[in-house]
Amino acid sequence: MTIEVKSLTFSYGQSNVLTQVGFTVRPSRLLALLGSNGAGKNTLFRCMLGLLQGYIGDILVEWDDICTLPNRSLARRIAYVSQYHYHAFNFSVYDMALMGATSWWVVSFP
Repeated sequence: MTIEVKSLTFSYGQSNVLTQVGFTVRPSRLLALLGSNGAGKNTLFRCMLGLLQGYIGDILVEWDDICTLPNRSLARRIAYVSQYHYHAFNFSVYDMALMGATSWWVVSFP
């Protein structure tokens, strides 16, 4: 899977966090994202997941802009586990893996 970020800029109000960030991750490649606390690493991931709106630039997954993808389609392409995890429930690893597969199931209620 190819992920491409082009000229990504994001601000929280007047506080500029990301400025002209760009990179491409190609299949079978490893990318490490390093930076000090508050450098914008989590903000970058939140933009890439479509969780933050108002950024400038392009985020492409397999050459499709994430802004044009329905949530279900985006969830089938990208998964993210935050480093911050509050244990509200005692989920097993199996249960967590099943939750990641929910975008593939069609659930209908009467």
